Amino acid sequence: MAATIKALTRIGPREATSTAYATAADYTEARLRALGYQVRRQSVPVPAGTWQSFRLRAGTTTNLVAALPTLSSTQPRLLVGAHLDTVPDSPGANDNASGVAALLELARLAAASRSQPAIVFIVFGGEEPRRPRGSHFGSKAYAATLDDTARRTYRGMISLDAVGTGSILPVCRGRRLSDRFSAAVVRRAKEVAVSVTECTSRASDHLSFEDVDLPAVVIGGRPYSQYHTIRDRPSVLRLETIAAAVRLTWAVMR
Repeated sequence: MAATIKALTRIGPREATSTAYATAADYTEARLRALGYQVRRQSVPVPAGTWQSFRLRAGTTTNLVAALPTLSSTQPRLLVGAHLDTVPDSPGANDNASGVAALLELARLAAASRSQPAIVFIVFGGEEPRRPRGSHFGSKAYAATLDDTARRTYRGMISLDAVGTGSILPVCRGRRLSDRFSAAVVRRAKEVAVSVTECTSRASDHLSFEDVDLPAVVIGGRPYSQYHTIRDRPSVLRLETIAAAVRLTWAVMR
């Protein structure tokens, strides 16, 4: 996981419509394909907006939707996602190279498992805000493609977002729709000895799935002083916390 984080932060700030984001998406897609996943790219329009003093042009970003070839279209599954983009002036080691690194490790575990748990992994673009136009553009675009039949196959969604700081992992829902799912994740945390705290959060891609009536939580998002700054580099991370996020999510997946 450390190698993934170093590779992504070496690319630098990965604003959703930038060439750096495209480079990071190519890297992540290659990693998933090397593990045996079929990867579909979803093109997502992103509006113009601002971030602090940065003026951001309208453009296109990319979601990566990955599943093993053994997953059937009607098989109940869990969705695990992490956003790849950053704000324009941050290399985003914790927000969110940590989440992408955790996702890739989970993808490796799932591919190597005899049972091959039924999971769809999604790497989202456009999670970060463009004022006044909003945020979570990639996850909203994917959630909008789910018809009633597709939604019935999903048992829940986990967003891995900034999972690399602190020693206690937040497990947060957006609204009461996700109470039972959140409680189930917390029960798994106790079973695998991961320290968590329950909360609500309006700041990650889980919201897009709650908006289409799927239960969802975000793991991560603990406040840290380097958030959304040039100082969000690998030195801020605790790899053991990322490993705990992987252990918890793997327990839910299984």
